[in-house]
Amino acid sequence: MRKLNGHGARRQDWPLLLEIYIDQTSHKAFAWGTHDCVSFAIGWLALVRQDLHPVEELALDDYGSAVEALHLLKGRSVEQAVNEWGGLPSVTPAYARRGDIVLVEILDRACLAVCTGESAAGPGMHGLEIVPMTAAVAAWAV
Repeated sequence: MRKLNGHGARRQDWPLLLEIYIDQTSHKAFAWGTHDCVSFAIGWLALVRQDLHPVEELALDDYGSAVEALHLLKGRSVEQAVNEWGGLPSVTPAYARRGDIVLVEILDRACLAVCTGESAAGPGMHGLEIVPMTAAVAAWAV
C-alpha cells in the first residue's frame, strides 16, 4: 500500500459531515470491500480531509471476502496497516476526538470505526454498530 500524503486539517464543516455520514451509513449492512471497516474509514477520510485522497492513494485491490481482506493485509494487523498508511498521527484512544478513526472490536473482530464522542460507530451486520470509546485500542487523529 502507498502512504497517504496529507498534512492538513479537517474541513470546517466536519461536524455536519459527520452527522450526515453516520446517518447515511446507519442502516447499511456490512459487506466486504464495499461497506466494511476499511471502506467506512476511507469514506470518512475522503469526506473530511480535502488534502487526503485515500481511495486513489491507497489503491486497494478489490476484495469481497474475509480471506481476500486478510491477503491484502500481508500478515499485518489492521493497526499496523493503518500506521503504515501514514498521514494520520496515532493518538491515545482516551484522547480521540469526534471524527477521529479508532480501532475497536465489532462482531468479534478488530474493526476501524469513527469516534462520535463517547462512542464509536463502525459497520455491523445490519447497519452501524455503536460501541463505547472505552473499547478503543488504537486511534488516529483526523
